[in-house]
Amino acid sequence: MLAAVLKALDQMFTPPFRAVLIKAIGLALILIVVIGICLHRLLLWLTQHGEGLAENALGSSSHGPLGILASILSIAAGLGIVVGAVLLMPAITSLVASFFVDDIALEVERVHYPGLRSFSQRALAERQHAAHGGMLAFEIKAGSEAAITLMNSVKLCSLAENLGAVETLITHPVSMTHGDVPVERRREVGITDGLIRLSVGLEAPEDIIADLNQALSAATKFAVRRTLCATVL
Repeated sequence: MLAAVLKALDQMFTPPFRAVLIKAIGLALILIVVIGICLHRLLLWLTQHGEGLAENALGSSSHGPLGILASILSIAAGLGIVVGAVLLMPAITSLVASFFVDDIALEVERVHYPGLRSFSQRALAERQHAAHGGMLAFEIKAGSEAAITLMNSVKLCSLAENLGAVETLITHPVSMTHGDVPVERRREVGITDGLIRLSVGLEAPEDIIADLNQALSAATKFAVRRTLCATVL
């Protein structure tokens, strides 16, 4: 069975509706593969962190025709909300990413998001993505301790090592997901001390931005106090 698999695409970091996916499969397989696999991906992205029950509806198809019908009805009931959420999330993320670029350039060194003109692989992203997903990363100039201060200062965003949820999740890789990776290796792959990963949720973009802004202010104040103490000593 595995020998028959021609292509395998892991699209966790991008929305399910991708031009490259549609081109990769035949028109006859769209109903089977896109509705089956991509629906699963829609649910997986929105419930990856929260582990919601929507994915479990797919499992009842093993109980005969009535089970299949129950699965279809239960999925269809929430499909409009799910699709709307997945389409809305990239728009919210784009606004948050633009905030980092436009409003706080002095505090943030780099912003990584495929929807930005400054993204190094923007042309590739435009060819592959119908939308650019809900993941972004930014690097603050003040380093690891300031990044941890930022993490401890958020009020709306949730501190988590996971990604993919209706709520915004924030992670500091150096002290969390990649803490056991050697420093040299982290630098090789671009994981800097000030790197922050953001899995953007469905909150109002102005609320996400306000939370990040006040957390960045706290991190900046920490960095200033640290510099003054070092100067005095």
